[in-house]
Amino acid sequence: MKTNELNTNKYFGTDGFRGEANVTLTVNHAYKVGRFLGWYFSSHLVNPHNAGYRPKIVIGKDTRRSSYMLEYALVAGITASGADAYMLHVTTTPSVSYVTRQDEFDCGIMITASHNPYYDNGIKVINRYGEKIDDGVTGLIEAYIDGNMQALGLDADDLPLAQ
Repeated sequence: MKTNELNTNKYFGTDGFRGEANVTLTVNHAYKVGRFLGWYFSSHLVNPHNAGYRPKIVIGKDTRRSSYMLEYALVAGITASGADAYMLHVTTTPSVSYVTRQDEFDCGIMITASHNPYYDNGIKVINRYGEKIDDGVTGLIEAYIDGNMQALGLDADDLPLAQ
């Protein structure tokens, strides 16, 4: 699979998933991003020989009101998939990158729309090295949000829930 093969940029742009909070970026979107990441880092796609692996995902946010609802939706999705969510609460994007890399998290998430208007927000996904996650993974996230389970190699209606 080419890294851009699935990435239609329907949701993720050059700096994450951005949009107007509760309009084009909803709690449903955040929940699904969390569900996907919790599943993905324990799946055969990342850990083919480590069944039962429990991913660790760290989350930071800015002070926008909508950041609080998006944070808890992400946590719900992450934990529903059986991963552990660690909340830094209000912090900066560089601190999430640093903690992700330094403390060996599977990935990090920063909830912010940076310089965009107050009614916007965004979700940035950071890889284990503290860098923007690659387009191949964001393409898979987008496929999951759109219900394309075949793109994930699954013959199911949804991702499995934690037991």
